[in-house]
Amino acid sequence: MDAAVTHIDLPVADVCAGAHFFRRVLAFPVHLHDGDHADVVLAPHLVGHLRRVPPHRATEAERQAGTLIELQVPSVREAVDEVRRRGATVLIDPVITEWDTISAFVAGPDDMVIELYAPCRAVGDDRPTGPPPRPVRHLGTVPAAHGAPAEETLQEEPAPR
Repeated sequence: MDAAVTHIDLPVADVCAGAHFFRRVLAFPVHLHDGDHADVVLAPHLVGHLRRVPPHRATEAERQAGTLIELQVPSVREAVDEVRRRGATVLIDPVITEWDTISAFVAGPDDMVIELYAPCRAVGDDRPTGPPPRPVRHLGTVPAAHGAPAEETLQEEPAPR
């Protein structure tokens, strides 16, 4: 199959609040059509379609928390500092993951989670100074859409040997 992703549906209870978050906190262009619809330009050919879904009218799938948007950034620390200045709630500060990225997680609108990540590099990376955090943090419960329980946000396991 030859296909390309062009739109991502982002159901929210408050389109204006969602648009504000993507425009002010993450600095993406947003086109607010009305109080029920807005488009977030995530990439040249990828649009996040914010769509108002009143909680009493949401389908079971729309009620499931756990939408995760992964944003690769040049420096996770600088990105976290920037979104904090813009009012974002940082859920998890930068950590080195077991898949060799530096990742931080930010609360988005309506239970969305925004991951800010960068691959670790051999020289000049923005790894935290000192040894990697131990035990290794498994962030598998963020998001719940990957089958993890929504009430858990972080599991700790011994570091692999």
